[in-house]
Amino acid sequence: MKKKIIFRLSVLMFTLISLTMATCNPDDGEDVDTRDKYVGQWNCTETATQHPVPITFSVDITKDALTTDEIYISNFYHLGFDEKAKGLVNFNSLNLPTQTVCNITFFGDGTYSQNKVNMTYYANDGADIDTVTAVFSKN
Repeated sequence: MKKKIIFRLSVLMFTLISLTMATCNPDDGEDVDTRDKYVGQWNCTETATQHPVPITFSVDITKDALTTDEIYISNFYHLGFDEKAKGLVNFNSLNLPTQTVCNITFFGDGTYSQNKVNMTYYANDGADIDTVTAVFSKN
């Protein structure tokens, strides 16, 4: 009888410890903001159909305080740090929804991998559509 009680207590303790460890696992994705890896200052190297010689400049990425998936890219398309484009983050995917910044309409997408963001987007100034590839590298 005593062995059964000890066995049952051992099983109960093992179960409780297992449940506690499972609920405290930091890798379970809770409270992790997938935008964090995008935040900061980046070097952007851009190549465009209208300007085929690559240019490099800085951009800053910040999180939108009111949402859980939006970021803002300052100096997007080298328009100046006062100008911001909005991006939507879904883990390693970045969507640039259709938006107008400085009278230019932008849309496109990108991916995050190994501390870089690779983007393809389109800039329509009303006269021409510029196809742009950009690589953001973390400073």
